[in-house]
Amino acid sequence: HPYFLYRDNDVIAINKPAGIAVQGGSRVVNHIDGVLDYFRFDAPYRPQLLHRLDKSTSGILLLSRRPKVTRRLSEAFRNREIKKLYLAILYGHFPKIKGSINAPLANTNIKNYEKTTFDLKGKESKTLYNVLWKGEHQSIKISLVEFEPETGRKHQIRAHCNYIGCSIIGDRKYLGKLSNKNNIEGLGEKMFLHARELGIPDKDGLTIRIKAPLPTHMINAFKLLKLPKSLLDI
Repeated sequence: HPYFLYRDNDVIAINKPAGIAVQGGSRVVNHIDGVLDYFRFDAPYRPQLLHRLDKSTSGILLLSRRPKVTRRLSEAFRNREIKKLYLAILYGHFPKIKGSINAPLANTNIKNYEKTTFDLKGKESKTLYNVLWKGEHQSIKISLVEFEPETGRKHQIRAHCNYIGCSIIGDRKYLGKLSNKNNIEGLGEKMFLHARELGIPDKDGLTIRIKAPLPTHMINAFKLLKLPKSLLDI
């Protein structure tokens, strides 16, 4: 199945498409949480979500197959023992090739519109970044960046990109004034943030590394923006 990435006795990893919610809400009918029995297979338990991805983010979503695994890996997520790598295509150029964004973040809720923003009194938030490519398309500066969030705040990568003035392409919630000015024809409506890789410690302390192939809208963007083909294999 194209959405399955990995399965053993403890976990299942699926490749979530952009545009599908992980959990239900007041206006969300279709979501991953509602179909978890489909991923049960031969296990006596219904799989459990171990973390979240935003609806518009594609990529690896990890499910636990047993209660004791849920406890062990939930703790590993809390203790930042799980390495998460994301790929994003964004507007603008970062000031450095490698570095980190350290900006405290807090959730704001205005008329049911939730957003995460820089706030000196917010929670400590840190995202490492590595610029893989930068260039221009139709006189618009664009970058391909790998992110490793060290903390797990809601919308962290999206908010940190916005904080330094390099919003992710297709991220309508965080683009603000950029959305109309920089409209690249042919890229479509989806957001270009992909949960690319997870490094998960197993019960013996070894790390299982799982990668999610790039979704079609990202591959098409690589071609349209004329990114080096070698970057497709990272």
